[in-house]
Amino acid sequence: MPIGIIQLLLSIRYMRIEDIRSSSINLDWIGAVTFIVFIMSLMALLGQLSASFAYHPAVLALTLVFLGSLAAFVINESRNKSPLLDLSIFRNRMFVLPCISMILFFVANLMISILGPFYFEGVMGFGLLGNILVGIVGSIVGGAIFGGFFGTSGIGGWITSILGAIVLLIIAGFIKK
Repeated sequence: MPIGIIQLLLSIRYMRIEDIRSSSINLDWIGAVTFIVFIMSLMALLGQLSASFAYHPAVLALTLVFLGSLAAFVINESRNKSPLLDLSIFRNRMFVLPCISMILFFVANLMISILGPFYFEGVMGFGLLGNILVGIVGSIVGGAIFGGFFGTSGIGGWITSILGAIVLLIIAGFIKK
């Protein structure tokens, strides 16, 4: 924390960033409103679906609002001269593929952190202590694996990854009921 405060003070003193403001705000208000409706209806729809997959009029209404606002947003942004979101960026594969992979990565991590304890307790028979240890050791091993793949060069990272996975398997074998 002290290093961050010192860096902030030095940045304020030595970095001179000119504040350039335009006289008029050029914001795509229709795009902003349709985007807000699109996101809010999507979140409400997902909330309704998480409660039950059964047919309900609210689900149909939210689906129609979601699809309608998404279509309105895409049409408005493709015709606007200064769009809120330039849709041509999605034609670039070097942008789209990393975005898709990061979405899948974060969804997978979220599912592991939410569903993992239920799996370890219900299927594997671990108790509370076992769940806690698997979570902690899993985080350490995950860090070691990613450190081995991305953080170091040579064989040292691979040895750390393999040893971490072996430790995780040994601990999982001891904490099972």
